[in-house]
Amino acid sequence: MYCQYFNMSINPFSSKGFYYNARLSAAVTYLQHQITLGGCILIDGKPGTGKSALAAQLVSQSGRKPLALTAAVDGQAGGIGRWLLTALGIDDNPALNPAQRVLKVMKHFNATASRGTHWLVTIDQAEALSVESYHFLSALQSGLSSPHVTFLLIGQARKMAAIAPRALLRRLIHTRYRLQPMSAAESRAFIVEQLAAAGVEQPLFSEPVLRMAHQAAGGKPALLKAIAHAALTVAYAERSETVTRRQMGIALHALGLSAGSRRGLAMWLLLSALIAGTLGWTYYAPLQPWLPLSSWLTPPPPKVPAPAPRIEDQQSGPQEGMSQLFHVWGYRVEPAEAYCEQAERAQLICQKSQETLDAMVANGMPWMGSLKVNDRLIYVTVVKVTGSDVDVLIHDQTWTLKRDWFSQVWQGDAVQLWPLTPEGKSQVGRTSSAQDIAWLDKALSDILQLPPARRPVWGSALINRIKQFQQRENLKADGVVGLGTLLAIAKAQGTQPSLVTEDKGE
Repeated sequence: MYCQYFNMSINPFSSKGFYYNARLSAAVTYLQHQITLGGCILIDGKPGTGKSALAAQLVSQSGRKPLALTAAVDGQAGGIGRWLLTALGIDDNPALNPAQRVLKVMKHFNATASRGTHWLVTIDQAEALSVESYHFLSALQSGLSSPHVTFLLIGQARKMAAIAPRALLRRLIHTRYRLQPMSAAESRAFIVEQLAAAGVEQPLFSEPVLRMAHQAAGGKPALLKAIAHAALTVAYAERSETVTRRQMGIALHALGLSAGSRRGLAMWLLLSALIAGTLGWTYYAPLQPWLPLSSWLTPPPPKVPAPAPRIEDQQSGPQEGMSQLFHVWGYRVEPAEAYCEQAERAQLICQKSQETLDAMVANGMPWMGSLKVNDRLIYVTVVKVTGSDVDVLIHDQTWTLKRDWFSQVWQGDAVQLWPLTPEGKSQVGRTSSAQDIAWLDKALSDILQLPPARRPVWGSALINRIKQFQQRENLKADGVVGLGTLLAIAKAQGTQPSLVTEDKGE
């Protein structure tokens, strides 16, 4: 149809493929790391925002064995327990109770984990799950021996909270990502980039037409594709060189949509109210001179700028500072629960030390420390150190401090989070579990761009890879995998935050 007419090499608005923008690229990177932690992850968002497409992209990039379920109807006896047994090819006796089904599924997952199999189970329309299914997932998650199974729930958190107790959902779901609709700028970039990928050089949609499409689609990618497809079809039928506003209107009408009608009505009512108010006051003023002068006719008082905020006025105790450090690592932990011990839940270890500023810069990781200002301690998270400045975070706000002043008020204390293995261990060796050894072999293979071992075991081949990696990272090449080597692996994989320094540029 219109592809040949507009000289397109491909259909730019087919339903296949996943559209990347800066926001979605960051989301994929973040969620891929969270998937390695096991447990339950929720992709939340309104219908049509692309939750299922994002989940499919995560599945394709995870390297895990996929298992897809849909919770459209969870009314049958047994719920998700029976679905999992059926999908995994395990015999299911209808007489089994939920606890027995949990044990059978748990035994299967733990057995496959010993052979190096990692699972990514997606559950679409998770808001349709029954409360019994949520309890099943919670019991199953607590009994799995390692983070080799991740459940990716796709649904609407608001509807899920109406079914299951909030405490249960908080205990079950360790990561929640809310997928927002595309903004006007993202919708415009989406259409322009899709057309450019199809070889279209001239603009087919003007800015007003693009705004119409965005308003009608509400930022929903699938609907935006359908609108662009319909508009190009109308333009092709009329042999037009571009899509006009009238043609976009025809396409929207054919899809049962409209653009800007509510906004236009609201603007008309607002304009009518302003006109009526202005004329009304002008008419009655000569008859009633005792009425006070309208405030909008009175010159406004001069604006006094608010005083600039000062770091010495900030309130941030040790738990607020620890909550900020967790947030830098991608975890939302309320200050009341922000303790070092919580790090174990995310396969991290909390380390406390007394250091110099130069030593922390060489360490290359963010840290939490205390500043003594006016005889009061303020706990901050340091994320950037340059030759003249230091950037710290307090309640998600960035403060840029002079390095000399920071050196004077910082107490030299440092709290850092260090990565552990998937089994939550601080070292890997001959006596480590098969899961940790398999993880180490795959991580080093990816970093060094070498083929992974067919059956990873602790032996000379793996030790040689460890030494090769340690030598590359200027570590002691002794083949011993401790916290230092684990940290270097995490940095090479890009799965942990780093301290920004002058060497990395502004």
